[in-house]
Amino acid sequence: MSATPTLQDRDLNDGWTLSHVDGRVETVDLPHDAMLGEPRSAEVRNGTRTGWFPGGRYQYARDIEIAEHELGAYVAVRFEGVYHRSVVSVNGRELARHAYGYDEFEVDLSEVVVVGRNRIEVAVDTSREPNSRWYTGSGIYRPVTLVVRDRRRITDLRVTTRSLTPPTVAVEASAPDDATVHIFDGAELLAEGPLGEFTLDGAGLWSAESPRLYRAEVHTSADRVETSFGIRTIDVSGSGGFRVNGVETKLRGACIHHDNGILGARAYADAEARKVRILKESGYNAIRSAHNPCSRALLDACDRYGMYVIDEAFDGWYTPKSHHDFSREFRDEHVGVLESLVAKDRNHPSVVMYSIGNEVTEPAEPDGVALAGEMADRVRALDPTRPVTCGVNLMLIGFDMGAKEDGPYDPDGHATGKDPHDQSAGLEKASGSTLYNLLVGRIGTIMSLAVKGRRMGRKIEGLAAHLDVVGYNYAEARYDADAKRYPERVVVGSETMAARLPFNWARVQRHTQVIGDFVWTGWDYLGEIGLGYWRYPSESGLQVAYGGGTIDLIGNRDAQNHYQQVVWGIRTEPWIGVRPLTHAGERVVRSPWRMTDAVGSWTWPGCEGARAEMEVYADARVVRLELDGRPIGRSRVRNRIARFRTAYRPGRLEAIAEDRRGRVVGRTTLSTAGEARLHARPDTIALRPNGQDLSFVEIALADDAGTVHAAGDREVTVEIEGDAVALAAVGSANPRPATLYGGPATTTWYGRALAVLRAGHRPGEATVTVRAEGLDDVSFRVTVEPVGEPAPAASVVPAPAARFAG
Repeated sequence: MSATPTLQDRDLNDGWTLSHVDGRVETVDLPHDAMLGEPRSAEVRNGTRTGWFPGGRYQYARDIEIAEHELGAYVAVRFEGVYHRSVVSVNGRELARHAYGYDEFEVDLSEVVVVGRNRIEVAVDTSREPNSRWYTGSGIYRPVTLVVRDRRRITDLRVTTRSLTPPTVAVEASAPDDATVHIFDGAELLAEGPLGEFTLDGAGLWSAESPRLYRAEVHTSADRVETSFGIRTIDVSGSGGFRVNGVETKLRGACIHHDNGILGARAYADAEARKVRILKESGYNAIRSAHNPCSRALLDACDRYGMYVIDEAFDGWYTPKSHHDFSREFRDEHVGVLESLVAKDRNHPSVVMYSIGNEVTEPAEPDGVALAGEMADRVRALDPTRPVTCGVNLMLIGFDMGAKEDGPYDPDGHATGKDPHDQSAGLEKASGSTLYNLLVGRIGTIMSLAVKGRRMGRKIEGLAAHLDVVGYNYAEARYDADAKRYPERVVVGSETMAARLPFNWARVQRHTQVIGDFVWTGWDYLGEIGLGYWRYPSESGLQVAYGGGTIDLIGNRDAQNHYQQVVWGIRTEPWIGVRPLTHAGERVVRSPWRMTDAVGSWTWPGCEGARAEMEVYADARVVRLELDGRPIGRSRVRNRIARFRTAYRPGRLEAIAEDRRGRVVGRTTLSTAGEARLHARPDTIALRPNGQDLSFVEIALADDAGTVHAAGDREVTVEIEGDAVALAAVGSANPRPATLYGGPATTTWYGRALAVLRAGHRPGEATVTVRAEGLDDVSFRVTVEPVGEPAPAASVVPAPAARFAG
């Protein structure tokens, strides 16, 4: 007797046909970002928002095979993210329209599929410009899965912590009466039984410091589902602050956008995991998704590495921040977005708060306050275990700075009147977040003082009453007064500037109600040009990236991150940074969102005799700086920074930090690199043949000890022999690169670049060679073969080896 064929989900990420409006047709794998392949122009209406990339219209199509035993089953396609305004059809029949570009959605195909070949088509439209305030990407940029399940399938699986002592969880689901639960620690069975509560004696708790994970499986005679989970509780109050498992916890936070730098918007699991790993290594214990729901893969990585997450639903509500943005569909579709967000998040222990918006201006009016209450109540009804927050810009609400439109919205027209077009628009045309950004760019951090006073406080009382945690964007000037005036109001610095961290962090530590600080921004991103980069007159070309992240576009720690570590108290040694001597004598155009453009290098060939400006970050009273044992100077530390100047010459810098009593409390050195060699360091050389695994190859011009040459950048080329892997991207962190990321070559920036390799679909080997003129080639082999599944959920992933030195 033959076995009954099984029903199982299938990966739908390979072999899509992409049709462009100009008639071009190509075959692509998902995740895919069509915007990254479009020609940039200073004339596009998206402007600085998307980094001068235009939108477009695209048609994705793929065939799927449905077996006879699958007919009559529940058959659906799960899209984790399509940007945006997508239309899904199967076998010529339109099944769904989905406007929002960041939430996942599932389309039921059960009634239209036939045995044999079936055609899925997805139309995507980003042609209405501008439709966002940053680089969005275009197309199916997150994974797609064909869901094939029995009609009597298990749904709504939830695992909730009931008690810490003893560790007890409730496993609930919508399922037939014969459902059985098995709970595992790796491969070890811990408990089994019907749906309900389970006491797991001896189980560890999940936290950022100890991200312990377990797995729950639910079986019936017809179906099986599983989820990983952590045992942990979250509590917030004015008297107790933010508590994880009963322990008061302060959030060292990073705001991050959804893109993956030189990969564009493509949300590969390995790219999301690398982002989280580097952020964690850099001292952060929390991220805020700005300003849209996180991908599944990013949350999985946060669960594994131990990262607290504020998952944000929206950038705006029904008032447009860009002329064609989601505000136009918001009133009809926002509830569905919130439901999708909670359904995705609720079993992730890393998610500790839901955010219902960012810098919204609607709460300046009673209707907006009521809407905030409705959304917060809806989220709590869906998941009562997590607090609700919102990123509040008091200036925008206090002065009612939202966009005002003269007439009805024309979906085929363009913005008129008060057009919040892009960062290059004049103040007279800007509104909302764009107007605030422009004002700060002109006036600087003095803008933070404008939010002080009782009048501003009264303006947000209605909104604050609906929130469990009030997110203050650039409102640190209120911390001290509000801690007294509103002792039960819990506040988080949902957006702040790195330069303000000493002030902010002192108040985070002083006030129980102020639970953390989230810098703008923790990882550089594409688009939103004109905010974060310090520009020099000698530079040219269209900027593509924000340019102000504490981690740069390809994952290297910026000087700002070393500064944060000193302020947080997790770095005890001083850190030495040098303003780029390749721009010595030029007048820089600064941005208040970036506190410095210093580079951790004392290797500047060709710059001998130029005036060098050095910054030493230290938790000390005084720093002494020496070059080859000779004193350069002694400087008082202010806000954890000591500053020095000297004529550049190669050698060995040493910074000695002293306390108030003259005792040495730390020292560090920065030496000129030896002869430059080409280095190429892949983070893995073993991939699986799934079309998804990535290898990130860090490229550097450095000496034998790994000390990077910050000057003398040159073009590097990546060549691949063999079809086991493909080049997914190559680029640098330069916000104004001469070439973008699709070709095999790039120019290093301050001595560094990055190549990303993607596995193919068949086992094999490939030889990767990195070349730079005048330097020896570097080659290595990459193997693609089935190597089993990733590490089990219960394991804690170790940190990788040290990276290139400054």
